[in-house]
Amino acid sequence: MSRSFALLVSIVAALLLALSPALAAEFVWTTESAEATRFVEADSKSVGQVAAGERVEVLFRDGERIRVKLPASSKFGWIDTAKTTDTEPGADEPAEPAEPVNPE
Repeated sequence: MSRSFALLVSIVAALLLALSPALAAEFVWTTESAEATRFVEADSKSVGQVAAGERVEVLFRDGERIRVKLPASSKFGWIDTAKTTDTEPGADEPAEPAEPVNPE
C-alpha cells in the first residue's frame, strides 16, 4: 500500500469519526400540541400543527425554538422547545407484566 493511499484512508477515517455525532438523528416528543411556523419567529406563518405525544426529528436548534420535520409530512417548521421532551412518553412507566401462557 502506498503512503499516499494510507494517508488518504487515515484522513477519511478521521473525518467519519469527527462527523458521526452530526450524522445521528435526534428525536423529541411533543408534550402538548405545538404550532409549527415557517420561520424561527413564533409569530410567522403556520405550516402545521404537531399533536401532543408525536415524535419529531430535530434538524436545527436556535435558542428556545427547534426546526423539525413534521410527522407524516414532507413539511418542516419551527416549534417551541418548551413543548417538547427527549423522553419517550411512557418510557418512565414500569412495563406491564406479561400474561401467563397456558400450555395445552
